[in-house]
Amino acid sequence: MAFLTVDDYKLHYKVRQGNPDADTLIFIHGLGLDLTTWSNFTPYLDESHNVVLYDFCGHGHTGRPAAALSFDQLHYELHALLEHLSAERCHIIGNGFGGIIGLIYANLHPENIQSLTLVSTPFYFPNELFQHEYQDRFSRVNQEKDLYADQLVHNMVYPVTDEKQSIIKEAFEKADSETYKNMIRMLTPTSEQNFLSELGKLDARTMIMHGELDPVYPANLSVLYSGYIRNSRLIIIPNASNMATMDQPAFIAQCLEDFLDNPAPVEFSQSHNLLIKKFNNIIKSGYESETSHSILQVTALKTFSVRWKDKEVKGKWRQRRAKELLVYLALHQSVTRNKIIQDFYPEASRSDGKNYLRVLLNHIRSIFKQHPDEELVNTLVIDRDHVALTTYVQCDLLDYTEAIDRLHHKDVPLKAKVELFRKLIQEYHPAFLADYHGEWATDLAFNIEWKLSDVLLKLTEDLVTEGSYHEALEILGLGKHIEPYEGFCEEWAKDLVKRV
Repeated sequence: MAFLTVDDYKLHYKVRQGNPDADTLIFIHGLGLDLTTWSNFTPYLDESHNVVLYDFCGHGHTGRPAAALSFDQLHYELHALLEHLSAERCHIIGNGFGGIIGLIYANLHPENIQSLTLVSTPFYFPNELFQHEYQDRFSRVNQEKDLYADQLVHNMVYPVTDEKQSIIKEAFEKADSETYKNMIRMLTPTSEQNFLSELGKLDARTMIMHGELDPVYPANLSVLYSGYIRNSRLIIIPNASNMATMDQPAFIAQCLEDFLDNPAPVEFSQSHNLLIKKFNNIIKSGYESETSHSILQVTALKTFSVRWKDKEVKGKWRQRRAKELLVYLALHQSVTRNKIIQDFYPEASRSDGKNYLRVLLNHIRSIFKQHPDEELVNTLVIDRDHVALTTYVQCDLLDYTEAIDRLHHKDVPLKAKVELFRKLIQEYHPAFLADYHGEWATDLAFNIEWKLSDVLLKLTEDLVTEGSYHEALEILGLGKHIEPYEGFCEEWAKDLVKRV
């Protein structure tokens, strides 16, 4: 097996070498699966192609990063793999969630993409899915993963065969459960992560394929969002479910070969383009209305406030550690009851901890119920094992921690890192989590300071290496209160003054 080290984990990949001068096709599997799901499809492809398969983080034989999971990380690991393989121009084929990764990558690196193929890829995730369907998935993944895998098989292929069932169940068994759940949460509708907007940005030649018998995500919706892509083709695969490449491998392989061999765009009439534009505007208006208004805004730094659909959520937030738990949920979205008890009531007995948490959750629910909009209380989902916020949560503390993680990505240019570090260090204060008394908050504050300190060290070294002494002096001045050790900034500043 081949592995590539990406930050603090290893990414598993597989290459089928073809003609050195031929195109490279990279395949991205769906959520909860792995690269083996392509095993019965790739033999139908022309042998001249260079074929790359990989397991994205937390799936198959690939590890998972210590940092918070994000689309940035999924894009970064794909980019690292393509650079490692020197695949400068490639064709991306993504199934389901893998198609979303391919879409984001194609928009960030259009120069690297020859074409994009999206197979049964969903782009619309209303809040109701998270309040019902996905919460059920979370619970079943934790309690009855084997039984859930059986249901998954029937939702993915048609007809079900022993071979298909074996491939899917073995892949799902290897998927890390927490990663699986976190990736579902990443699909929460947001004003920032607008997949329809991403489709509209696409310059890459794109083919959309969808199994007509997909029981979870209707093929009809693929017909609708294909209109958002300027240069696209649409094919509905007959007698196929979500994993259409497993159901109709020969037919899809032929469609893909035809698509790759005929790059010329299809010319449409003005009437066709006008109708597509008008209909897209109707859909876009409704989508933006839903995602822009159903936002729970939690401000945790400096001052505390809560807003739902841009209206303040008033209540006794300082009682029973209510504001602390809401911020905690904003950072985690979904978490087990046992984990909350461990982080909030470490000294309590098991029964006392359960009672304390029950009272605290009822207190937050009562605050939500007092809000004029009845939808708010439905965003807090509490079951026997988990507590979750099932709407898009906008939290300044979460934004801050994710921004710090971006500073550690190798593909972020040095100039952009310096600008982001300036912004973060100006917002930083050693006591900005002082109102939160749990050990989780103490650990978070320590990690923030440690990561900023590490960035200060690396940025200083990188700026000095490239001869940017004045910028290095500037960030040393800004970062004195988070220096790696006492006297670090002064030592480096003295040396740089001499060089300047």
